[in-house]
Amino acid sequence: MSSIIEQGFGVGDVICLLWFKCNLPRYCTQFIEICIILCANHGPCVSGVHNAIVTASARKDLVSCLVQVLQCSVSLLLRSAVDDAARYFKDACDRSLTPYEFVESMKKKGIRVPGIGHSIYI
Repeated sequence: MSSIIEQGFGVGDVICLLWFKCNLPRYCTQFIEICIILCANHGPCVSGVHNAIVTASARKDLVSCLVQVLQCSVSLLLRSAVDDAARYFKDACDRSLTPYEFVESMKKKGIRVPGIGHSIYI
């Protein structure tokens, strides 16, 4: 343990030593650390971000990476939140509410704006 600390190994390095019994290149250990960060922030099912990282790893352009995130965001898994948000936004537009008035009216009703933000942090 002392040598691991002295050499400045990160979590990815330690996992490689435990699982694969060897030192792997820095890009491998960084990938493991990115996976841990994503899971810590969003849980294990963060498909949009994962797809963007895989797309970027394949050396695709920024637009292709963004498209991967957007495709996941409007997939069947999340379509309900996106559809509900669109209905609420349309209703607010039809009633000529300002964004502030819209958010305040949702707060008064005790309704979270669907499709916006992460429910854990709201």
